[in-house]
Amino acid sequence: MTESITKEDIAKEVEEKKNIAVSFRDNGSEEMLIDEKTYMRLARKKKAEEKAGTKSDGSRADFLEKRKKENRIETTKRRFLLARLQTKPSSNQLDRIILDKLFHTFSSTGFEISELLKEEGIISKRTENYNVRYNLISTLKKVKPDVVNKLISSVARKKISEYDTSDVEDMAGEVNVNMSQFRIDEDYLNAFTKNGLMKLIKEFGLKPEKDIDSKKKTEIISWILGKNIKQVPKELMSKKK
Repeated sequence: MTESITKEDIAKEVEEKKNIAVSFRDNGSEEMLIDEKTYMRLARKKKAEEKAGTKSDGSRADFLEKRKKENRIETTKRRFLLARLQTKPSSNQLDRIILDKLFHTFSSTGFEISELLKEEGIISKRTENYNVRYNLISTLKKVKPDVVNKLISSVARKKISEYDTSDVEDMAGEVNVNMSQFRIDEDYLNAFTKNGLMKLIKEFGLKPEKDIDSKKKTEIISWILGKNIKQVPKELMSKKK
């Protein structure tokens, strides 16, 4: 399936047309099946949307640059906020995540719980996942309350990364984590072109070396990182509308 057709597009088809099937693999993960007619219609729709985007936003280069910027912002926000949020989510958040994920992805969650039960030594490592899934209630009766709480927290922490960046940003804010705490790093700078790095240097008010135009991108990145900048790029401080 083409990358331009997202999970959100397919999910919408589920709601509107009811023509998507979901199957479960042996490891508990889900696989979405979509009929060819629906796939072709979605592909034509996405192509038309992208074509319209190039007309309204200017040249093809401008369109691609806009998409690249959006991806850079999204990737950096998710990487930073998730790293902080997964170490300190509130108990209320964990409960909400569990309720949400148990309802929507029971099979996948069942697989994760079975692996955690094995780690705790509650069941044999040879126990098949489907046996755990169908005997989970009786198995959990043998588990102490503190271990049950540990299982819930472990599953919920893993599930945080499955939420959209906007949701991650909102949850991070609840535990006082936000992009103002971010410091530029190599991963973020690598997402820029050489020309983009020069614009970033100007935004930070840095005085570049005379021969910086002749330097390689990796050298420019090392030079920027060496400045120990505390300023957060403007693009990372704006919330996605």
